[in-house]
Amino acid sequence: MYKDVAYSTLSNDKVNINGVVLARNEIELNKTYKTYDKEYLTDEFMALDRVTEQLKILMPIDSIIKFNTTASNSTITRFVYSVNILVKDPREFFDMIGVLNNELYSIHIAYPISMLKTETGIEIEFVLVFNQHNDSNEEVKEETK
Repeated sequence: MYKDVAYSTLSNDKVNINGVVLARNEIELNKTYKTYDKEYLTDEFMALDRVTEQLKILMPIDSIIKFNTTASNSTITRFVYSVNILVKDPREFFDMIGVLNNELYSIHIAYPISMLKTETGIEIEFVLVFNQHNDSNEEVKEETK
């Protein structure tokens, strides 16, 4: 992250953009990131359908949420989704991240994040991961849809 960023394009192609990005004055990361000290809920393992319903509540209206896979080890299960949202303003995306950060569940957005400006707004696609502790009484198998 930098305080001063300048860019220039070398072509008029709107799909494959060739350009130069010049970044100066690096921002100290320890002054940029927030530290979250909340305890996540670990009392009950949520089934895939409940997690999907919870995400539908958290995402903007008309979001497309597609379950990709489950990854699991002895202590953590990750439900991985592809999400597509449409926003009018980039702040809506950052507000949604704020909503996710305020949840008592461990939810994070993973790269890549794709943003495409369209006539109807900004279409954003990203990978969303819902993490939770495995219930000691329930064995979770890896699955893919």
